[in-house]
Amino acid sequence: MTDKMFKEVDAPEHYKAAKDKKIRIKDTGKVQKRTVTDERIPVVPDTPQTGINGKTVGMVVSLISLLIALGCFACVRAKDKSKYNFK
Repeated sequence: MTDKMFKEVDAPEHYKAAKDKKIRIKDTGKVQKRTVTDERIPVVPDTPQTGINGKTVGMVVSLISLLIALGCFACVRAKDKSKYNFK
């Protein structure tokens, strides 16, 4: 067996480099797999939160569309009733 030191020199963008770690390699002649997981650094946006998000915008647009559709439907119904003089 051989003891080695694992050292990550450079980490991907938005990730912290892993700490140095001592690993043991067995002399088996086969490929040995080691997994290292880097910790993600949270990305802080440059702009402040305004209190409105994508879901809220979608709901408002859907509500306005529904109200417009209902208004058009009511106008068509009113026009049809006046055409046949229904009371």
